[in-house]
Amino acid sequence: MNWLDLNPLAAGDWLYLFEETIRSFSFWPERWGYHYSGMGGPNYASGLVYFFTTTAKLFNSLGASWPLIERLVWFGPIFGLTLFSSFFLAKQLFTGKSLFYWLTPVLYFFNTYFLLLIDGGQLGVAFGYSLAPLILGFLVSLPKNHRWPRRLMIGLAFGLQILLEPRIFLLTLGTVLGYFILVAGAKKVYGLLLFWPLLLALTVNLFWLWPALTVKGGALPPDYGTAGWIGFLSFANFSGTLSLLHPNWPENIFGKTYLLRPEFLILPMLAFSSLLFINHSRVNGLTGSKIKRLSSLINNSLITNKTILYFNLLALLGAFLAKGSTSPFGQVYLWLFDYLPGMKLFRDPTKFYTLVALSYSVLIPYSLSKIYKLFFVKKLTS
Repeated sequence: MNWLDLNPLAAGDWLYLFEETIRSFSFWPERWGYHYSGMGGPNYASGLVYFFTTTAKLFNSLGASWPLIERLVWFGPIFGLTLFSSFFLAKQLFTGKSLFYWLTPVLYFFNTYFLLLIDGGQLGVAFGYSLAPLILGFLVSLPKNHRWPRRLMIGLAFGLQILLEPRIFLLTLGTVLGYFILVAGAKKVYGLLLFWPLLLALTVNLFWLWPALTVKGGALPPDYGTAGWIGFLSFANFSGTLSLLHPNWPENIFGKTYLLRPEFLILPMLAFSSLLFINHSRVNGLTGSKIKRLSSLINNSLITNKTILYFNLLALLGAFLAKGSTSPFGQVYLWLFDYLPGMKLFRDPTKFYTLVALSYSVLIPYSLSKIYKLFFVKKLTS
């Protein structure tokens, strides 16, 4: 793909829109709550459909061609948000002048899951993925900055995530709730602070959520919610998901999987080695201005033992669920799919790679900072 010119970018699930197609769009569907598919039948108008057609229509009416529209509305914002939001999360957790927080956006952007999302044209999922660290970063800092502008930004970020990819919204919300319960101590104040942003996010999406939930006659396949899809779409194995290695890497051909690449094992090794340092959160017995300065460069004061344990559990949970129905204990995913509310949205288990990427982008910089402290700072004291 050529990113710097105006050649069209289209692959996999991502479409190329001709001028005639864009002109045929209306700002609202022909019937409230519906759009009409290429097969001629009605289908539910999701938030993604509204956003896709409305932005295309709007920018085209201003004279922009489709290759320019897809860069301005989709690829540019996704790339920028992914880097900015992961950097923002790192700044909230790695206080001070950490030497390693810059690795968080690198890991969150340049991993096989996100790169293949872009390559396969799953830009709605990629948009939701790009917002997850931003929301978590906002909420981590919410108790110390809970003014209305901050809560308004959280609500709008949640709202955009619901609009474009409700499944990633559910994963983000679960991550946030888990953080509040397991790390922050499930204090009532956190629930109160989260209530209004969530209410705002749901309110701004009622224009499509309400019809989608109440209008009858949508054209979903009759077997859409059956567990038979899981075995068909479970391509990954546990070693691959732990290594943050997408099963279709590098060619991204649907159904074509590859053997584990040993070099990717360095990621879980570094991430889970953070458990070795949970009782050594400070450098003790250092003296001298130079030692203090070096110590301040790797300060992780907001990353407590609970934080590290939580992200380790989140990484394991994400890796276990991302493999779907493959061994070990693949029947657990099938049971959850049948009985856990909301799980029927996750026919494709690879969405849970988001949890692994989010966790590793925190744990790996933390581990490297501790290794640096152990082998470099300690030498200066001897």
